[in-house]
Amino acid sequence: MQSRHTDLGSAFNESFDYVIVGAGTCGCIVANRLTEDPNVSVLLIEAGGNDDDPKLSETSLSALFSVWKPDMMWAGLATEPEPGLNMRSMSIIQAKLMGGGSSNNGRIYLRGNRKDYDLWGYLGNEGWDYEGCLPYWKKLEDWEGGADEYHGAGGPVHVITTPDATNASQAFVEAGPELGFKNPNGDGKPWDFNGYQQEGVASFTHSTTTVDNKRASTAAMYIRPILERPNLTVKMKCQTTKVVFHGTNAVGVEYISEGKSETFKVEAKKEVILSAGALSTPKLLMLSGIGPSAHLNSHGIHTLVDLPGVGQNVQDHLFTMAGCYVNVEQHEPSIICEATFFTRTRSGLHSPDLQYFFSGFFSPDFPNPPTRPGFTMSTVLSKPQSRGEVTLRSTNPQDLPRVQMNYLSTEYDMQQQLYGFALRQEFLHTSALSKIITEDVTPGPEGKDEKSLRNYIRNTTMTDWHPSCSCRMGYDEYGVVDPQLRVHGTTGLRIIDASIMPEMPNCNINAACLMIGEKGSHLIKGLDPIQNVATDKIYMDIKA
Repeated sequence: MQSRHTDLGSAFNESFDYVIVGAGTCGCIVANRLTEDPNVSVLLIEAGGNDDDPKLSETSLSALFSVWKPDMMWAGLATEPEPGLNMRSMSIIQAKLMGGGSSNNGRIYLRGNRKDYDLWGYLGNEGWDYEGCLPYWKKLEDWEGGADEYHGAGGPVHVITTPDATNASQAFVEAGPELGFKNPNGDGKPWDFNGYQQEGVASFTHSTTTVDNKRASTAAMYIRPILERPNLTVKMKCQTTKVVFHGTNAVGVEYISEGKSETFKVEAKKEVILSAGALSTPKLLMLSGIGPSAHLNSHGIHTLVDLPGVGQNVQDHLFTMAGCYVNVEQHEPSIICEATFFTRTRSGLHSPDLQYFFSGFFSPDFPNPPTRPGFTMSTVLSKPQSRGEVTLRSTNPQDLPRVQMNYLSTEYDMQQQLYGFALRQEFLHTSALSKIITEDVTPGPEGKDEKSLRNYIRNTTMTDWHPSCSCRMGYDEYGVVDPQLRVHGTTGLRIIDASIMPEMPNCNINAACLMIGEKGSHLIKGLDPIQNVATDKIYMDIKA
């Protein structure tokens, strides 16, 4: 194939049609889908190593905790001291291995509320409303219940109901109707948070496994089965340091291999695709001269394209844990959170803004294993107003980015948490839960009045490790990519990862990232959108 940039060809060590930076949740999907065409050559380049630790494939809670270790993550990655958290610096677990977050997350598969995606479309991103996204979830799924209006069958990702919930988790689900939160299905079927109704209290109905109950990471489901494709090249422990441009046309990348000082250049004859994640993708753009010009100038970087939104609008979910000891037997949970609850803290919201994670274990030293039977009920700030930023720490590509999340920087976010704790007390006093609770351990005395509870929240709140939205899709002043995921002001460059979300969905983001990977691959190929049977007629809201 003739190169688009023959005048630069001699400067590259290797040449491919597509170069994908980052073998995480999205990057693995894109590599698989592009290499379906045997005439297309793809390089998938990953800063971390292989996902060959046997613990990574296991689905137990203890296995999950055991793989959160430095050699599988970006060691030392943390926020700057956060004023809203009493100046605590929050450690950030970001995977650095094949499969990315899908290889070490909690395996929760929740898409989020329909109206979260309708908002994406409303903001000018044609094709990214719920009806435009649903076909790509259905494409990737192998839902244990078979295909229907909301689910797919035969896809790479096996999706199952949560098996064998603990006694405490079952009690939490039973507590919901006591407070008026009833299952609207009326048919005796398990609640489906990915179906027509999100709000309510129920067991987590979905987790990602293989058919033999192993972790269904994108490395396992999308890459291992195709490693023999001659048109796919995978390079691990190779950190991309810069996108190479000819004018504003992306023509390749530079990278360094672990343990070597030499810099290598590889050509992308068609496109460079950044799938490095919501923290590393904006960092790489800025190192390449794409970003806020004032910030780039402060580091002596020539501005190629002034895009003020690069690294801005960063969003994340927060949770505050509170736990109780119980008088019932508790086996090790099969998933980190076995049940959940979605609700709205006030009228007029387009989707729920508060979620509970109910975990069938109690651990004051989370994420260490539990020592006594109990449960943890965490209030999750699922639609925060606080916004953060990712900026450069230096021009050294090996330096971690500077991350300032501004957690709990608005009174609105604090009020959501206070509401969550008040509602938690109502749950604890239901007959279903009160009969099994022996001690309400946390927040304890710190939660007896509003002042002390505010302090408890600021001292203990943690991140869900869902950074996103740092290179948002759209055409406003902070838009970075268009609805085709092409970076504004450039050619030959796309972003396909969590950073392109305009706004976070109100739940764990892995399912959204899987969809972005599938839909982004479809866009690269220039195919017509997958059509879906309209589901508006059967979608309901409990609350107007």
